[in-house]
Amino acid sequence: MTCRALLPGAAAILALVVLAGTARAQAPVTTLAWESLPPVPVPRSGHVTGLLAGALLVAGGTDFPVSPFAGGTKTWHADAFLLPRGATAWQRLPSDVLPRPLGYAAVAQDGSRLVVVGGNDATRHLADTFALTLADGRVTRASLPALPTPLAMAGGAVLGRSLFVVGGQVSPADTAASRRVWALDLDIPGAQWREVAPLPGDGRILPVVVAQAGALHVMSGAALAPGADGRAARTYLVDAWRFTPRTGWTAIAPVPRPVVAAPAVPWGQSHVFVLGGDDGGLASQVATLRERHPGFSRQVLAYHAITDTWTSIGEIPTPLVTTAAVRDGEGLVVAGGEDRPGHRAATVSRATLVVTARAFGWLDYLVLAAYLLPLVWIGRRFSRQDDTREDFFLGGRRVPWWAAGLSIYATQLSAITFLAIPAKAYAEDWTYLPGNLSIVLIAPVVILFYLPRFRALQVTTAYEYLEHRFGLAVRLLCSASFVALQWARMAIVLYLPALALAAATGMDIRLSILLMGGLCTVYTLHGGMNAVIWTDVLQSVVLLGAVVVALVLIVIGTGGDPAQVIGVGRAAGKFHMVTWTPDLTIASIWVVFFGNLVSHLVPYTADQAVVQRYFTTRDERQARRAIWLGAAMAVPSSLLFFGVGSALFAFYRTHPGLLNPSTPTDATFAWFIAQQMPPGVSGLVVSGVFAAAMSTLSGSINSIVTAIITDFTARLGGPRPEVAQMRLARQLTLVIGLAGTASALGLATWDVRSLWDVFLQALGLFGGGLAGIFALGIFTRRANAAGAVVGLVASALVLGWVQQRTPVHFLLYAGIGTGAAFALGYLASLAWPAPAAEAR
Repeated sequence: MTCRALLPGAAAILALVVLAGTARAQAPVTTLAWESLPPVPVPRSGHVTGLLAGALLVAGGTDFPVSPFAGGTKTWHADAFLLPRGATAWQRLPSDVLPRPLGYAAVAQDGSRLVVVGGNDATRHLADTFALTLADGRVTRASLPALPTPLAMAGGAVLGRSLFVVGGQVSPADTAASRRVWALDLDIPGAQWREVAPLPGDGRILPVVVAQAGALHVMSGAALAPGADGRAARTYLVDAWRFTPRTGWTAIAPVPRPVVAAPAVPWGQSHVFVLGGDDGGLASQVATLRERHPGFSRQVLAYHAITDTWTSIGEIPTPLVTTAAVRDGEGLVVAGGEDRPGHRAATVSRATLVVTARAFGWLDYLVLAAYLLPLVWIGRRFSRQDDTREDFFLGGRRVPWWAAGLSIYATQLSAITFLAIPAKAYAEDWTYLPGNLSIVLIAPVVILFYLPRFRALQVTTAYEYLEHRFGLAVRLLCSASFVALQWARMAIVLYLPALALAAATGMDIRLSILLMGGLCTVYTLHGGMNAVIWTDVLQSVVLLGAVVVALVLIVIGTGGDPAQVIGVGRAAGKFHMVTWTPDLTIASIWVVFFGNLVSHLVPYTADQAVVQRYFTTRDERQARRAIWLGAAMAVPSSLLFFGVGSALFAFYRTHPGLLNPSTPTDATFAWFIAQQMPPGVSGLVVSGVFAAAMSTLSGSINSIVTAIITDFTARLGGPRPEVAQMRLARQLTLVIGLAGTASALGLATWDVRSLWDVFLQALGLFGGGLAGIFALGIFTRRANAAGAVVGLVASALVLGWVQQRTPVHFLLYAGIGTGAAFALGYLASLAWPAPAAEAR
């Protein structure tokens, strides 16, 4: 098998892509679709509103029984109403929901409860703080620490587990608004309000305050100053600010117009929707226009926290202020409010996001098929050469070094990485790049210390070495750990990219899983390791070609000038790479570089899916070259992936209206592929996603089968004829491939994000421990089997404690696990005399 044999498939793909160049992508259209819900029984504004266990609450607030332009006065209310989900009528609640008539409090949604802070009544401003919850059909009120000062018309939101209250007015007679910011830790019993850094710029009332993307966002509001009559006069503001406890306040893009007292909600992972608001355009004419006032703005603005841009996404049916918008499942709800000066509305409206986007078309599927079909041919091509176990597991030890090197590279690069690295650079910067490059430093360590031991023993699995060094029990324990982790990884590696593709392209998630899992199983079943490696070669070419095509198209879409893309990224700090700080809780250069350095040691020394490639070449010299190539490939490919992320930022900063607010950040690259690339070209780049997933998956299937047969059935079951072993190998390949595919299909009914978190924790808990045990065997003579077992178990316990009890950055987990296994394993070995056989 040579590169020449792969040319027909590549030529077919290229021809289809050239054909696709005549097609054009269409821009997606994003808007809100509105529906009416039962109106509030009594129109009001400045009320407490939000969701209590899924039911919509409206309590308190103010209205004018007689128009203020006819001499009427404002009235404060204490009554409360509840609209359960799906109900057609409001329920009147008992009179004790609120402690008194109340309006203009800061209200924050905290999970299934509401936290109410300050506010006012007809005579004074208040400092009360309390939480409202719904249980067994009854709303209960629980007191929380009162604010240090009375405050009304402030804004509030929950960030992390802290409640923040911003701005406001201390007393009704004040002619200046507050800049102060208060915070209350909600999970700490007995916690009191603490003052944090004040809001830069003017103090303000009625600001928009929303927590999104790990930060508090404060937008617009009205500054106060003494007017000609001595009363407070408003200045309508457009400045906007972002706050995090770690970095403090940062100015962000100003609002296109004032949005004083506007309802707002976070949407997706990085958008904020601001609905209407008072722009002050007719503020000086209120007394003249009276009831003829046309109302406040209807425009809905969308702020994107990553690109720091504003766009318009339609209008709200009724222009409402001094109310709140709340997320309700897949939509948002706005209940009541003031629709023009002095007039309250009973309107309740619900909106859902509608994105009109291009679906994955026939030309895309044609290009994808042109890529996938040669994979089956490769499997069939090698099925005639896999006569022995060595052929099926190691490619007959005759694989060219460059093919083995590309296979090492492809195995390490999953589809999750294909999509997630550009997303990381797009959302943040290049901080993680040095960690990717540190893999080059691992290659000489593996070549000098590990490879000679592995090759000298002529092993098939890495865990055979552990039996030579520590005994059978350690071999079986570590091999079983590897099999369990790889099996779990298979389902995740299949499901998550399929989920991203479904969200961005509309491709059926089950079809994606079946295509990737089914084809991988077929060609791995027929062709064994030869098929795995040579499909990896093809997949590496497709994968890197897809990234290059994507980068070129993103630059063209941004304006065609690479200097412009670089300039936009540089101005936003997107090329920041090194954070010099000894802090081990953030992605400092030390954490990123040394954390990844040890993380790369894990697969290169303890992961059969990678180590197995070392044994497929003719000799140790060829294996060394393969390792160097696999490591060296990380440099240009990392630059490409991070470059794509920075280019994506420049593109969407230039065209923020082309984003889908509901698309997860990790699927942004997939969204661009689906919506901005011409039909057919998007099929090519989706082929790259498939390539990344399938190269990882095929390696997992073959390495699991190799470990089970070599470390368990052959080792424990006694000699078997070669034909019987080959039959078992193919049967296991089919079973494992189908089981992995079925598991991925089953994940559709599970909490995938939690599953991914659990998998990463398990990988950190045991992956680092495995690497530590291999290092213990390679670099010490005193360590023995008992110490190795103690080290493996103890490292999991230590790392579990670190994960749960310390804020250490997750990139250090592999290093902690490896170090703990090595150190504790060695110390435990000192307590047991080493058998002579183990000291070899």
